Amino acid sequence: MLSVNVGCPAETVWHGRTVRSAIWKTPVIGLVTTRGVNLVGDAQADRKAHGGPDKALYAYAAEDLVWWNGQLGLELGPGNMGENLTTSGLQLSQAVIGERWQVGSVVLQVAQPRIPYYKLGIRIGDDRFPARFAEARRHGVYLRILAEGEKPVTRSRSSSAPRTGSGRSRWPTSSTTSAIGPPSFSACLSSRRPGTTGRARCSPRRGRGGARAPSVLS
Repeated sequence: MLSVNVGCPAETVWHGRTVRSAIWKTPVIGLVTTRGVNLVGDAQADRKAHGGPDKALYAYAAEDLVWWNGQLGLELGPGNMGENLTTSGLQLSQAVIGERWQVGSVVLQVAQPRIPYYKLGIRIGDDRFPARFAEARRHGVYLRILAEGEKPVTRSRSSSAPRTGSGRSRWPTSSTTSAIGPPSFSACLSSRRPGTTGRARCSPRRGRGGARAPSVLS
């Protein structure tokens, strides 16, 4: 785990109208408590789009941030995609719905990929970015909180300052909480129309086999 990031709702002006969002996240130094459906110090402005039990936390890979920097000519860092957790060394596009992660004393469960919302375009400063984000299939993952606790120390030093700038689908799911094996997010996303954005609903099915131990992230 490279970074743990939090942020509270704030207002910004976009195309002449005021928009309220908590997409601007800042890395936290030290232990961060996970409680209920949130990190302490973090919140969501629109619980219809994200937040709640099935979208309690959002994780995005540092490697994907580097890729976007090359594509966009920006300097995106931890928290800049609105993620709570910036990972390193994980292929999030191969995550399996239902697999479990252990981060510090917290146990999380992969719930679904992110389907981009228009506010991601505000964060990047480009209305076209949500569609581009969907086409790139570097979605990151939404996570459920299965066990509360504390997350480890953030290793990143800074995050850039806030900057202003669908279709509905049901996803295939994993039958167990195994961290290895299909269907991955790549397989799930192959069932969607390219270029579409919007919200997704998915939940792990109950399987006959027992759940494996959570993958431990350091």
